[in-house]
Amino acid sequence: MSHLPITGVVSQSAASGSDLYNNLTSYWSLDETSGTRTDSHGSNDLTDTNTVGYATGVVSNAADYVAANSEYLVKANPTGLNGGDRDWAFATWLN
Repeated sequence: MSHLPITGVVSQSAASGSDLYNNLTSYWSLDETSGTRTDSHGSNDLTDTNTVGYATGVVSNAADYVAANSEYLVKANPTGLNGGDRDWAFATWLN
């Protein structure tokens, strides 16, 4: 597989009022078609490296990675996302 589209599948409105939303550190919908992917909940915007594309996702757009081009999204020194000695979870939808 040469493309790996990734997108968020739970909207913030669906999570509003729940413990998941109240304790959420970052949320990336990946709706952007290029450039920086905005953290719509926190301050951990993702920098686009080697021009990650986009594709139609389950909800709106999705990031579309081409492995042969070494494309990725990155956040150096993420606020509130350092693993350390804490419990944390990461969720994504891969197709």
